[in-house]
Amino acid sequence: MHRKIFTSTGYLSLSALVEKIGGFIIIPMLTVALTPKEYGSLMLAVSYVGVIMLIIYNGLHSALFRWYSMWQESFDKKLYEKYIFYIVNSVGICVILFLSFVHTQLYNLDELLRVSFWLFIVTLISSLMMVSYSLKSSVWIIENKPYLNLVFMTIKTIFIVGGVYLFINIYPYAITRPIIEIIVVGILSIYLIYSYIFKYPALNSVEFFEIKPVLKESLVYGWGLQISQISFWVITSSDRIMLANLTNNEFVAYYSILMIGITVMFIVVAFNNSFSAYYNKMINENSSMKEINQYIFTYLLYGFLAVLVYKLFLFYFSDQIILILSTKEYLVVSKYMYLTSDILLFYFAYLLFSRYLHAYKMVKEVIFITLFSAILNVGLNYILIQEYGMLGALVGSILAYFSMVIISFVLMYKKIEFLYMKSLLVLFIGIVALNFSIDILLYKGSL
Repeated sequence: MHRKIFTSTGYLSLSALVEKIGGFIIIPMLTVALTPKEYGSLMLAVSYVGVIMLIIYNGLHSALFRWYSMWQESFDKKLYEKYIFYIVNSVGICVILFLSFVHTQLYNLDELLRVSFWLFIVTLISSLMMVSYSLKSSVWIIENKPYLNLVFMTIKTIFIVGGVYLFINIYPYAITRPIIEIIVVGILSIYLIYSYIFKYPALNSVEFFEIKPVLKESLVYGWGLQISQISFWVITSSDRIMLANLTNNEFVAYYSILMIGITVMFIVVAFNNSFSAYYNKMINENSSMKEINQYIFTYLLYGFLAVLVYKLFLFYFSDQIILILSTKEYLVVSKYMYLTSDILLFYFAYLLFSRYLHAYKMVKEVIFITLFSAILNVGLNYILIQEYGMLGALVGSILAYFSMVIISFVLMYKKIEFLYMKSLLVLFIGIVALNFSIDILLYKGSL
C-alpha cells in the first residue's frame, strides 16, 4: 500500500510543485515591478477570492469526488459531472454580476475591501476559469490518470510565467497577473469546456427528477464540508486581512513573503488525497484499528522528521530564499520564517487524526474542530497583531492549527480503544514537546 500511496502522491506533488515553482519565479518579477502596497493589494485580493470560491463551489467539487468514485446510480456518472460543471459556473457568474451591481449602483466596495474592486473581480474571474480543470482533475485522480494533472499544470505554468515576464514591466500593475491567468487558462480549458457542453450526455437525456436526489444529497454533503472549508479559509487568510486593517497593506506584503515557508504544504495535501482513499479502503475491509493506527504512527513519525529537516533548512537559508524571491527590503521577516514549519507539522497531524472522522462521516465533529480553531485564530490575531505585528499573526495561526490537532486527536481517542492509541499518544506528545523545544532554541540562537 505504501508504494501506491507514494506513487499517487508523487504525481500530485509534482503537479503542485510545478505550479509553486512558477509562483516562485513570478514573485521577484512582481515585487520588483510593483510597490509593496500594490503587491500587498494583489495578495489581499487573492485572499478574498479564496473564500468567495468556496461559496461558488458549494462543496460540490468534494461531493463530485465522493459520488463519482462510489457511483451506484442507474444513469451515466458523466451526466452528474456535467450538472456539477453547470451549477458551479452559473453560481460564479451570478456572484460576479451581483457584486458588480452592488459596487456600481449601491455602494462603493473599494473602501470595504481595502483593494480596488476591479482588481478583486478580475482575480475572481481568473479563479472561476479554473473550474473545468478543478472538476476534471478529481476525475483524473479517480480514473488513475494523475499524470494528466501534471501535463495541464506544466503547460499552464509555463505560459503564465512567460506572460508575466513579457508584460509586467510594460504594464506594471497588480491586475496584470490575473489578466494573464484568464487568457492562459481560458485557452487551455477550451477543450475541457467543449467536452462538457457537447461530448458529455445532454442534460435532458435523463429526467431531472432522477438526478435531483443525487444533486440534493451532494449539496447537503458539500455544505457540511463547506462550513469546515470556510473555517479553514479564515485560519489561512484572516491573518492577512487583519494585518491590513490593524496595520497597512505593506505589512501584508511582508507577511506574504514570510509565509513562503508553507509553500511545500502542497506535498501534505497531495499525501492526504492519496492516503485518504486507502484509509477508507481499510475501513471498508474491516481492518483492525491497531493495523490502521500503525500506518498513522509511521507516517506521523516520518512527517515530523521531514518537517524537522525543513525547519533547519528555513532557519539557515531564509535570507537566501528571500533574496532569490524578492528584495533586501523583505529580509526583516527572515528570522521568523523557520516557525512556519510548525503549521506544516500540525496540519499534517490534523489530517492524519481527522481521517477517522471523515471515514465515519462525522461531519459535525469536523465542523466543530475547524470552526472553533477559526474563532480562536481571529481572537489571537486581534490580540497578538496589535502587540507583535507579523510575528503575532504567525503565532496565532500556529496555535490555531495546534488546537485542530488536539481536538481531532481527543475525538478519535474517545472512539478507539486506549490499547490502540497508547503508542500514538506517546509519540504525539513527544513530537510536540521536541518541536516547541527546538523552536525556542532556534529563537534564542542556541542551535
